[in-house]
Amino acid sequence: MLGMKDVSRPPLLWAFVVAFFGLVLSAVGMATPEWTVARGVMIGLWTLTDENGVSYSWTSTGDYSGDFFYSSWFTAVRALMMAAMIIGGLGLLTNVGILAKKKYKFEFTNILMCYYFLAFALVVISAAVYCCMIPQGINDRGYITNIKEDIVEYIYLGGYGYSMWLSWIGSGAFLLSAGMSFEGSNQKRVQERLFGKNQ
Repeated sequence: MLGMKDVSRPPLLWAFVVAFFGLVLSAVGMATPEWTVARGVMIGLWTLTDENGVSYSWTSTGDYSGDFFYSSWFTAVRALMMAAMIIGGLGLLTNVGILAKKKYKFEFTNILMCYYFLAFALVVISAAVYCCMIPQGINDRGYITNIKEDIVEYIYLGGYGYSMWLSWIGSGAFLLSAGMSFEGSNQKRVQERLFGKNQ
């Protein structure tokens, strides 16, 4: 059985391709300013543009009247997305390292699967937190308020922009890559059990 083809390589190669696609989509989603577009306001992770076209940075605390843009949950969404980019990048580097070696232990592909699954989870959690927390209550004068008794309507219930959708799709790509890494690990394990480790 000398010279037998390593059957785990195609899934691992495709895991890399799909994860790279997911990383690009998630990075574009994170960097672009259209997570929500509603009522003339465009909200991104790093900037918010109001109905008058005035742009506010996430670092200019207090400049925008809506405190939600500077709140801890919004900061957590940004941090989760950044962590996803780092973990996804580490996954890609690990994937390249595995593909570059002719022989490797199948345990490495389990580690790779964990990287990709963690990147998937971080993007999904950040997008989910954003979707749950972005609706804001307004009072009868049209100002955003946190006082439940004064809330007459909720805004930003929808109007999700392309940045949000790119992040969702990118997270799905990471999940698919995790599955392909797991499949590559299984195929490597089966091949070693059937034909030994020296084929």
